[in-house]
Order: sequence, then structure tokens, then C-alpha cells
Amino acid sequence: GFKQRGILSEVVRPHAPDEIKACNMGPPQSQKSSGGQQPQSARGPATSGFALSRKMREKADQALPQPKKHVTAAIAPKVVEVFSHRPGDRPRKVTVERRQKWFGSLNIEELLIQRGISFRPSNWNADHWLKLDDFDNTEYDIRSPEEWLDLGVQEDGARLPVRATGLRVDEYGVGTWQECIATGVCGTGAQRRFVVSWMGTPDEPASERQGKLLTRLQVLFHGEDP
Repeated sequence: GFKQRGILSEVVRPHAPDEIKACNMGPPQSQKSSGGQQPQSARGPATSGFALSRKMREKADQALPQPKKHVTAAIAPKVVEVFSHRPGDRPRKVTVERRQKWFGSLNIEELLIQRGISFRPSNWNADHWLKLDDFDNTEYDIRSPEEWLDLGVQEDGARLPVRATGLRVDEYGVGTWQECIATGVCGTGAQRRFVVSWMGTPDEPASERQGKLLTRLQVLFHGEDP
């Protein structure tokens, strides 16, 4: 059966004043040594800190979570804000993060469709004797093509490809905006092109994804205002 628990009043009893005073006085004087410390023999053997061997230390370091190695470069939006803000002003970092979230929420294809521009129809460039690139003007570009790619240079000197969204036209002439990475620039003047590789799918042949040439108007870098 169940054991009857004791009643608190049977365990707790009032203490005499002498018992309370003895508890406040501490240990007897015979157990104290000079300086208020017990002798080494009374305290027991000296102890030292726990030390790991070199092999155990290496295993412990390997068990720590490793920092994620980036394979592509993410570009922060370019903002006109001071680096050292006054108390009460909005920090520059907050402005950059808000602008980055805003740009990331925009879809370049939807923005173009709202303005009556779509590359989905296979005949989107039919009956047009002037190309869109003929009207391209780099005067108001915030960065040159080389400057965009230089943003992929890391602190250790390694150069990473820059993430972007590009216009991909298939064999039937249908154009869609897809994720890509910019790896270089080739050509001069009007023949200047970005060298990109489509992210695609794992089962897609590398020859269909890598080394594609796009004009400046066909590339939208991440962190760039659509």
C-alpha cells in the first residue's frame, strides 16, 4: 500500500535560543588556523584546472559548428547615408536592410508586365527593327560592369560570382527571368556582355547553363533597384 507521508508539524520543531546562537557562531576556534584558512592537510589535496590534451582539443574544435562557406556573393543595396549617424537618427545599417528587403520583394517580370512588357510570347521581338539595346544608356548606372563583379572579391582575396536575375530566352524564343550568377565581362563598346551561368536544376546539362552572354539590360543584380 501507499506509505503515509509525515506531517510537517511532526518534523519542524521550535529551536531553543542556544541552538540558534550556536549556528550563527560558525565552526569552533579549534578548527580555524591563522589567517582564517584551514591547513592544507585539513582541506585535502590541492586541485588544478581541468586540462585537455592536444588530441582531445582537436576533436573538440572539430565538433564546433563550422562557419558556412559562401559560394556566391550577395550585394548590399547602395544607399546615400552617412556611416556615423547622430543620436536619434536612423542608422545606415537599418536603411540598407530595409532597402534590401524591399528590392527582394519585387519581381522584375511582374513589374515589366504591369508596364505592358512581356518576353513570354515567342514573337515578342517580331516586327521590331530597332532593338532595346540600341536605347541603352549607361550614364546613370550606379556601377560599371567591372565594379559589379569586384563586389564579389572577399577579404581573403578570393573572387566569388555575383548573384543576379537574368533574362533567359529558350530555343523557341520564349523569355523568362531566372536566377543566375555573373562570372565575368567580355567584349567592348556595344558588344559588351556579361558572362553568366544559370542556376537551373541539377539534372540540367552544364553546357546549357554555363557561359551564357547577356547584355546589361538583361541582367538585374541582387541589391540593385529594379
